[in-house]
Amino acid sequence: MTDPDELPVPRLRVVTREVAAIDDVLAYAELSNPTYWSRRGDAMAAYGETMGFTRIGSVTGFDLGEQWRALAAAADVDDAVNLPGTGLIAFGSFAFDPLSETPSTLSVPSVVVGRRGDRSWVTRITLAGSAEQDDAAALPEAHVYGPYWAATLGPGALDPSGYQAAVRGGLEAIAAGEVSKVVLARDLVGSIPPGSDLRRLVRALASGYPDCWAYAVDGLIGASPETLVTVSGGSVTARVLAGTAPRG
Repeated sequence: MTDPDELPVPRLRVVTREVAAIDDVLAYAELSNPTYWSRRGDAMAAYGETMGFTRIGSVTGFDLGEQWRALAAAADVDDAVNLPGTGLIAFGSFAFDPLSETPSTLSVPSVVVGRRGDRSWVTRITLAGSAEQDDAAALPEAHVYGPYWAATLGPGALDPSGYQAAVRGGLEAIAAGEVSKVVLARDLVGSIPPGSDLRRLVRALASGYPDCWAYAVDGLIGASPETLVTVSGGSVTARVLAGTAPRG
């Protein structure tokens, strides 16, 4: 990762080509650090990093958005497929709390393998001026899945007794009129065998919750029924299930 303020905007070369139908897009992701997105059969897997940005502290993902727009404006894109997810894309994870020490990241992968409906593609992203790909439509090597594994779960920073104390504190705050609503959470810490193929977890989530957005980005793996925002063809939509504000 690099600090975007210290570097001129690079020029990227992006080539997307359609390929024969791909049954298992996840097979093209990395084993120990997969980058992946899927919902209802549509999927993208990526590996490598041609360009990456990171921010820590009070600077949020909006600054990374400015860097992304500049990067996209300077890119040379050859997209023969022209579907959502083709061409230049990036994968990111952002900290919401400005006091969080967790970095916000935005990563432009080197290779993306994708599928939407009955069409599949491969995108290669390089720095302009680097060696051209001999065959931009050639699929990268798929990786055989590692052995099945099972995680062990235990208490995290807030153990059961601490959680009960937090519940009592929340009820007291409501009774005192300090707050009207409290949302409590308790973390768990999981351990997995060394060398585990994390794509096993990604695939279990994607197949178990097909209507959710399954993802693996920057070490975060999950499946969410919500989407914060989607922009397509000039329309902005959101799918938010929690909260008390009216939706529309």
